[in-house]
Amino acid sequence: MGQTEWQNLLKRHANPHTFDSNISWSHSLRKLTFQHGPESELILKLAALEQNGHTALFDARIPPPPSGSAEQRRQYNAYRSAIKPLADHLKLMKEVHSHSLFLCAFWAQVSEKQSNPFLSTNTTQMCINAAVAWAKVLMAHRTFHCNPNCTTPKYDTEKSYLWNVDSIWEVSNDWYTAGFTLALAYDVLYQRMSSAQRTVVRSALALLVMKRWTWGVVDETTPSNPNAETHPHRIVSNWGMYHSNLYLTNLAIEGETGFVPYAQHILSQSNAVGFNAKLNRKFEALINAYMTHSVYPDGSSFEDGYTYHTAFREGSLGFLAAHRRGHNLLATPRFRNIIHNVAQMFEPWQCAPLVGHSSGGGLGYPAFVGLFRYAYPDGVLPQMVWAQRFGKRFANDANCRTWWIQTMTQMVVFGDEHQQNLDDVADAPETLPPAAKKHFPLAYVSTRRGLIIARSSYSQMSSYMHFDARPDSFYLGHDNADRGAITFSALKRRWLDDLPWEHNFDSRKHSLMHIDGLAQAVKAPSVTILKAVDTLSSTIASADLTYTYNVQWAQAWQGPSIGTGDVLEYRQDGSTYKKMYTFADPEEHSPWDLGWPMEDDAVDIGFERNMTMKGYPHLAAFGMNEWKRHYREKHLDYFIRSIVMARSDKDRVGYGVLVDSVSAGPGKHTFESYLILQDDVDLEKASSSCDQSRCKIVVSSPAGESLEVHVLVLGNKASFRIERFDGHKRLIVKSVREVSEEVWIALYPRNRDPGRFEMVREGKHVRITSWDVTKFFRVRETHHTVEERLRPMSFTA
Repeated sequence: MGQTEWQNLLKRHANPHTFDSNISWSHSLRKLTFQHGPESELILKLAALEQNGHTALFDARIPPPPSGSAEQRRQYNAYRSAIKPLADHLKLMKEVHSHSLFLCAFWAQVSEKQSNPFLSTNTTQMCINAAVAWAKVLMAHRTFHCNPNCTTPKYDTEKSYLWNVDSIWEVSNDWYTAGFTLALAYDVLYQRMSSAQRTVVRSALALLVMKRWTWGVVDETTPSNPNAETHPHRIVSNWGMYHSNLYLTNLAIEGETGFVPYAQHILSQSNAVGFNAKLNRKFEALINAYMTHSVYPDGSSFEDGYTYHTAFREGSLGFLAAHRRGHNLLATPRFRNIIHNVAQMFEPWQCAPLVGHSSGGGLGYPAFVGLFRYAYPDGVLPQMVWAQRFGKRFANDANCRTWWIQTMTQMVVFGDEHQQNLDDVADAPETLPPAAKKHFPLAYVSTRRGLIIARSSYSQMSSYMHFDARPDSFYLGHDNADRGAITFSALKRRWLDDLPWEHNFDSRKHSLMHIDGLAQAVKAPSVTILKAVDTLSSTIASADLTYTYNVQWAQAWQGPSIGTGDVLEYRQDGSTYKKMYTFADPEEHSPWDLGWPMEDDAVDIGFERNMTMKGYPHLAAFGMNEWKRHYREKHLDYFIRSIVMARSDKDRVGYGVLVDSVSAGPGKHTFESYLILQDDVDLEKASSSCDQSRCKIVVSSPAGESLEVHVLVLGNKASFRIERFDGHKRLIVKSVREVSEEVWIALYPRNRDPGRFEMVREGKHVRITSWDVTKFFRVRETHHTVEERLRPMSFTA
């Protein structure tokens, strides 16, 4: 960061007018991070090692040359055996402990800047001793495990692989070496260290970055690892930023010389000088490529939550460092649009999670929130996201601190003090000033990502819906079977879910319609958005899911060869098993054939108009190489899914509507709409029933809120059931009909007061009345999208 920036940050955290206030962010950070910094057992142990002279076991001696005598080799091996107890201290380090060195250094310096220090005067020396001891532990570990080569088994319990520069550097390497937090502690304590202490720490950092490489930071592009300088279009993965702590470790020793004899010897043998200039250049190319090709211009990305929870978690300080070195990344329209995107992806209430399950939603890593507010401290949306994610409850509400321990260093660096009282923004977004609402509309559409987000109002109680209709399924990774899935929240809780992570491969764990027992299979192809419009009264969106219900793609990890992979097969009892299958048919369609916006040339991410999906090696991480098979014996004629978010001035909560219009061909078919419920909701049996083509189903939460699920089908034998499947609760609405079906599902949240809600089919229209507001909708047969007949809405007595 540079000494000036560090000093400014330390002063701001030391300001007694904010630091000692109970609602102060600085006060909360100090309270929550002390146990991992100055008060941590790890710091005390390391400092004692140095203070008591135990680290003197490592004397930085140079190994004997290959031509050395047997006695020299014997003495050196005896030395290596003697320092093993010191080297074994590396096992103390875990991910959560890796922040301790920086936290100790930071809070010790903050304390010294206060007129009434809150730490003892010897705390800074304790932190320096701990940093020096850790540097010696690292070098002792390398000395013991490299004699002279470091070609060791990967992931052995001794962590010997940490020094094998022939292996890719991974984020876990940094956790076990605490490399980047040691580098930041070195920065913070630099002026307080002696010349000898600096030399020891600098030596360990130099050995950590020597000859290192990672994903995107390579000399030659391979099928699994692109060179960001020569193939920037292939940097389409959170991996592009996931390992950028190595970049920070390297920057800490830029321009510095002077190393202990052992480190100098090893560096000289590798023609290294300490600071790794090539590593630095390649990382800066990687960061630029990531922001250009892994993030869409509107701020969305194909990885959704992984962008924020991994790329922006591990890469947040890397972004800041690159920006300060002249790479204009944080002041670009694309970066600002990322803030707009993530503001929409949070559910409306304070401390709510980020939606985006199929790619890393539901987690709470907060580093990216801090980065946004740090970059734009006066911006309304960054302040809103910060307050909504943390707010006045952060210090005392564990729900607001989910997963935050893994990003303690980032939060301290980005945790500049608020310029306004948190109470003023804790109720965001409903307290947004009118001028800010143009940046935070009630409906959000990303055409490349195929994401539609709609809310009924700016209230934290509002209905909130995600509709996932992605046309970019051809990208590699996070493959799943959830095209067209929805999530629905209201009354400050989630009602309908879209299960994440390991559930991605089974469509029965997503809120999708299943026809004759089948919906989609991994890898589900792309989707075409047919319509996405917003009026004052409604947001309406429709997507054509026909292709993704009829065709299955192979997972594209194998590259241009014919696709082979595991296919999920169903047994009669509902269980699954994996079967190896060869996908022999290449995908001849272009992205534009399967939903990519026709007007979008996508030159910025490497598209060409003559490209097809059967083999385009220069796109994305592993190229575009889609192979397919027919998922159904008889294809659906069409499957169109539509959503509506209905609003009214008289009803702040609003309601959502889901419409599935499907033709399955001749014969009788079973149509089952799966709605994944939260585990804590229960069916109100007395209020739930079906009558021929209509159902009313009520589920309620322990707090007393309810969701009415109103159903209309064309068939005359609608039914429903609630069951547990693979540990999760789901509602299934069923109908049986010849050829085709059209299922309307209205989601009406209510908070104790039942209100009035009615959904009735009237000829070609569906009439929905909520309280005193009536709307008429119909499905347009020509292109199967929902149309609202009356606009503005009509009012009935």
